[in-house]
Amino acid sequence: ADYQQKFIRNAIPLLKVGGRMTYSTCTINTLENEENVKFILKEFPCMRLESLSHLPGLPGLPDKGLTEEECQMVIRFDP
Repeated sequence: ADYQQKFIRNAIPLLKVGGRMTYSTCTINTLENEENVKFILKEFPCMRLESLSHLPGLPGLPDKGLTEEECQMVIRFDP
């Protein structure tokens, strides 16, 4: 999770105003997924989630720092 947060801290300032960032990992570990989404939203108030309800997948896991609404805006692809 530390490597991802370092990457995030470097990537967000590179976004253009109004730009979009997709955060995706190759793990089902909540430290690297939901908890890093929570980190992004807390540390970077300019960032927000966008609805992806039109895409397949499962919502984010509860009790990992995201609200129920935020969990619905995160997509998991579990095995």
